[in-house]
Amino acid sequence: MPAEFKIQEKEFNLGDLIMFNVADKKKQIVDVSITASQESILREQLTGVRRQMHELEFKVSFTSSQSSQGADIYKIIDIDDVQEVLDESLEILRNI
Repeated sequence: MPAEFKIQEKEFNLGDLIMFNVADKKKQIVDVSITASQESILREQLTGVRRQMHELEFKVSFTSSQSSQGADIYKIIDIDDVQEVLDESLEILRNI
């Protein structure tokens, strides 16, 4: 058996795999493959949540105070879209 299995290689043929006795490591190979696939799915889901939150726009109404001591008032309106995105994001995060 060759001394070192170069993991950086992008392609292997069946002869290479047989020469490196990868059949003896099939459980570990399957475990790594499953973990990598699951991590990829999670990354895609989190990227989607991040994108939705970044693109979210709040609609705000403004009321100017007429008194000298009063403060201007900003009020979030039409929150249905915001609530929907938050609910979807929470569901995705809950399933992770």
